[in-house]
Amino acid sequence: MSKVSANSVVKIVVAEVSPVIRMGVVAAIKRVAGSSAILFEIASPGDLQTRIKSYQPDVLVINPLFAPGLDVAQLRANPDLDLADACIVALLSTPPSRLALAAYDNWLSIYDSENDIQSLLDALSKAEPAKADSDDDDEQLSAREKEVVRYVVKGLPNKEIADVMNISLFTVLTHRRNISRKLKIHSSIALAIYAISNKIATVDEVK
Repeated sequence: MSKVSANSVVKIVVAEVSPVIRMGVVAAIKRVAGSSAILFEIASPGDLQTRIKSYQPDVLVINPLFAPGLDVAQLRANPDLDLADACIVALLSTPPSRLALAAYDNWLSIYDSENDIQSLLDALSKAEPAKADSDDDDEQLSAREKEVVRYVVKGLPNKEIADVMNISLFTVLTHRRNISRKLKIHSSIALAIYAISNKIATVDEVK
């Protein structure tokens, strides 16, 4: 069975109001991922931000209808939640519009089979993970990391960055963690300022 990462355990949070759907999705992911993933559940919209801060997930699986007016882009941009490097997956219980899924990195339907879930997890690890750089936090970004920075500040979601660079979502997330560690930057605004100051992107390119 493929694992999300060969070297680490991935924290996956499932946010869904319906206990039947939520527990079913958690059970299905556990069957497929085995010991390569730790699963957490969020049942109440009022607990969403508190639980995300507590769990610090690598993957957030959330129903777009989980909370009234749920704005995934805003959720990802909230520096208090530290979701900038996480993969956000839409949990679908009804047919969605293409536009509604634009802010998500991927999606999972309650009608998907275990093979479909396996394919989703494989999408995070199909390419070799980006190698972690040395422990020197002051070292310069690699050319690949600068490329990721440029796409991030241009407003591309993780999935599009993965497609453009022909790498996996997991590799994109690893690059972003390395970038955050090296630069000690955890907000999109600060990253944009860094990119402009270091001529990685122009003012016109920044979203």
